[in-house]
Amino acid sequence: MQRTAKAGASIGVGGVAALLCITFLSTALALLLDQAINTALAFAIVAVLWGIAAAVLISVARKKLREVKPLPETTTSIKEDMEWAKNLRS
Repeated sequence: MQRTAKAGASIGVGGVAALLCITFLSTALALLLDQAINTALAFAIVAVLWGIAAAVLISVARKKLREVKPLPETTTSIKEDMEWAKNLRS
C-alpha cells in the first residue's frame, strides 16, 4: 500500500510540474509574440493554439474510446442486472 501511495504522489507531483512547465512556456511564447504584436492578441493566439491542441486530443481520445469493447462477462452481468431490475418492478 505504501508503494502505491508513493507512486500516486509521484504521479501527482509530476502532473503539477508538467502543468507549471506548460504554463511558463505558454507565457514565454505569448511574451515573445508580444514583442511583435499587441499583448492581448499575443495571449489570445497562444490560447487558440491550446484550444486547437485540446480539440485534437479530445477527438483522438473519443475515437479510441469507441474502439473499446466491453468484456463479455461484463455485458452478460449488465443484462442479468437489467432483467433483475425489470422483474423487481413487476
